[in-house]
Amino acid sequence: MEDNIIYSSFQSISNELDQYNNMAEALLKKAKEHAQSGKGDWITCALTGESYDFSSFDDLTRRIGSALYKRGLRKGDIVIFMTVDIVKKPMFITGVWRANGIGRASYPEDDAETLLARVFESRCGWIYCEPAQASLCLSVAEQIYWDVEVIVASREPVEGCTTIYELMEDDGSELPELNLGLDETALIMCTSGTTGMSKAK
Repeated sequence: MEDNIIYSSFQSISNELDQYNNMAEALLKKAKEHAQSGKGDWITCALTGESYDFSSFDDLTRRIGSALYKRGLRKGDIVIFMTVDIVKKPMFITGVWRANGIGRASYPEDDAETLLARVFESRCGWIYCEPAQASLCLSVAEQIYWDVEVIVASREPVEGCTTIYELMEDDGSELPELNLGLDETALIMCTSGTTGMSKAK
């Protein structure tokens, strides 16, 4: 396994990360440190003005993780995300990690065949997407013999889907103990597809 590890050239950062058991733990600790030092907003959408601060990161990711756990997400389960939403996506993925799940990327422009193959391969039970992709994701979900929930990055309800804000309104009461190690998969990314159809890596 040691041969497959790529170390950062920024040694100070690498050494600092060594103290954490997983990425969720590191992000939560850093958000708390920034909040305690008086730093405010950590991310803002320039188009919508939607913004979140460091002090809300723990609470919102707890709520998302708890909501996903209540919906059946368990350690090692995969959640596909194919949204361009840059504000809530980091919180969503951290919530997946806090429920001991794995995030898997899929491009927003992927067609039904590609998405269906990824859902089958991952035995995925959740897809996080833009409202414009909801009908495609729902059509894919209908072809799967297990339940697949479609979560949309929208305040407005979309028929047949759950909104990310519904997860963020969870009471956070059923978040499981964080149980991820450094040798476990956290994120499955995609290639750019420059040599053909994009491929998960």
